[in-house]
Amino acid sequence: MLKLNHKDNNLRKNITLYEHKFIVFNSIIKDKKIKSSLRWIISLQKQKQFKQNSKTKTTNRCVISGRSRAIYRFAKISRLFLRDNSFIGKIPGLQKSYW
Repeated sequence: MLKLNHKDNNLRKNITLYEHKFIVFNSIIKDKKIKSSLRWIISLQKQKQFKQNSKTKTTNRCVISGRSRAIYRFAKISRLFLRDNSFIGKIPGLQKSYW
């Protein structure tokens, strides 16, 4: 599990470093007002910089346990740890509801 967590943390760091470049490349490529030759050159640069094996999307994993199922995106933790931490009061805005 520790190996998966380490790999996931490295992926998240790399994505945050290059996310703005990725967004700029995509916006230029999709813009129809720019000449097609310039868009083509930029698409080649994008392919060169973001190779086939580099991921642009992270997998949902719990930051604490490494669990891959039932992950809440706003907290990046699994339902089990969300439940425990909400009972203790570590996550602001969450409380047990009764009906």
